[in-house]
Amino acid sequence: MSGWSTSYRWIGVKRAVFVGLLRHDARDVDRQNGREIAHSNAMIDAAYTAHNRTLVNDGTGALVPMQRVEEAVAFLDTRIAQTQNTRKITDKHSGEVREVPVAIRKDASVAVEFVLMLDPRYTRDPGISDLSYDAMSPEERAVLPPDVAHMTPEAIADVREKLHAMVAEVSELMGSDNVVFVAEHWDESHPHVQMAVVPVTADGKLSKKQVLGERTMAAAQAKYAAMHDSMRERLRSFGYEATSERVDAGRPHQPTADFKASKDRTRREKASLAVAKRDADKLWEERQHVKAQREALVREKDELPQLRSKARSAGYAEGRELAERDIQEALLAAQQVYRDAAAERDAAVAYTARLRGLNSDIERELEAAGAPPPAPTYDEMRAAILDEQSAVMVRFLKSVKRPDGTTLFDTYETYAKAEFARSRHGQHPLGQREPGFENWRNRTVAVQRRLNRLSLTDSADTGKGQGDDHQLG
Repeated sequence: MSGWSTSYRWIGVKRAVFVGLLRHDARDVDRQNGREIAHSNAMIDAAYTAHNRTLVNDGTGALVPMQRVEEAVAFLDTRIAQTQNTRKITDKHSGEVREVPVAIRKDASVAVEFVLMLDPRYTRDPGISDLSYDAMSPEERAVLPPDVAHMTPEAIADVREKLHAMVAEVSELMGSDNVVFVAEHWDESHPHVQMAVVPVTADGKLSKKQVLGERTMAAAQAKYAAMHDSMRERLRSFGYEATSERVDAGRPHQPTADFKASKDRTRREKASLAVAKRDADKLWEERQHVKAQREALVREKDELPQLRSKARSAGYAEGRELAERDIQEALLAAQQVYRDAAAERDAAVAYTARLRGLNSDIERELEAAGAPPPAPTYDEMRAAILDEQSAVMVRFLKSVKRPDGTTLFDTYETYAKAEFARSRHGQHPLGQREPGFENWRNRTVAVQRRLNRLSLTDSADTGKGQGDDHQLG
């Protein structure tokens, strides 16, 4: 490649993001004021930030060293306030067309940031050949120190002169009164300039599209080509052999083979990044899950005393309820036992009263029956027996002699006396009684049986088994 390429790019900036952009571009000013701000650009090497230089519009169009970033913010707001956008309206009655002022939209580009850079081959370490540099991966280039690390003071002055020429080109294009600030960056891979300009038209309106010819695609392309051609001519006037090839984002033009190799490497890197992203997403999900579990455990730990107190209160309440229920059941059972005992007592009292009444009835009947008549003597019994026997039987018994000299009648009489003695104790089933004695015995036995029946009936009614025989006589 003959000559050197240039990097000449621009982008619109909204008011809401201007301060963030300014903090990045004027980081050397913040450091001078004791304020260190972390930047997301990994290409920044803070060890070389002291080489940076930021200038701000003093309000007359001249650029002076910036003391505080608020100076740039104040200038921007002042310059915006000096603009007046309008729009045309047509009167419905007269048909007259006139312009009326309108407010600036919140999404309007209130500034344009320009990035100006020379060919990296022009500023990089001369000890690295073009072939070696082209063969490097983006990661390998990223670890290289900033170009300023190997530049001599003469080389720095030469690069600064050409960067200032590019700034002058933009200032003439946009108007020096509209330049907000100019920041030289030497702490990144390659030295470059970032400057902000308010896009003001010739009639005092705020319009990036009109200033940069972006009304149509064709107009924008024509304006773009014209601006680059003018920039290259200016650089040539300063001894910089600018070519028509541009640097895009700091990367020089590459041969086709190198470009294809770079694309393949990029695809592989993207695939690796995709795998890494999936793994990172999975790891993040797992960490979120673990975090949720940890938070749940912490909540449970925090709620544990309350849960214990609640469980203890619930246990006390349940135990008290069970005890009260048991006591109530025991009380009801005791009341039932008391009622049963009272009923049994009443039944016993009634039974006793009935027995007493029955005893009185028996005593009256026994009294009515009178005293038992005297039992008959043996002689009376013998006479009665002999009267019932035939004379022939008696003579026969007296006539039969036994070996011992007694007769059968004597044997019979001895037997009769023994039976009589037994009959005196109620043991002889055939013992004879006088009619009066038998009548008294029959009445007494009838009373005894009646008493037994009543006792058995009462025992069955009360369930107490009080049916023992009562012997009377």
